[in-house]
Amino acid sequence: MHPHEVEFKIRNLSTVNNYRGAERILIELKNYSGPIDEDQLSRFCFAVITNEQVYNCYNCKGYLKIILNKYKDKIDESQYEEIEEIINK
Repeated sequence: MHPHEVEFKIRNLSTVNNYRGAERILIELKNYSGPIDEDQLSRFCFAVITNEQVYNCYNCKGYLKIILNKYKDKIDESQYEEIEEIINK
């Protein structure tokens, strides 16, 4: 995946309407090894928090944990805590 595709994946994550689509996007973001800036991470967190397809999917929660740990230093603390609550539900 190219760096510019990350933005499209994040946008798609906020509008995906089924858990399989959310899971597929999270897998791609989990496997992405390039840079993700703080603005993109903020939009990613917002997409996760506002899309129930993401937080109602058991497998998605596992991928979220991996992504959170990978970018822990760059994610806003309040968003990080909110996503942790979603994961632990």
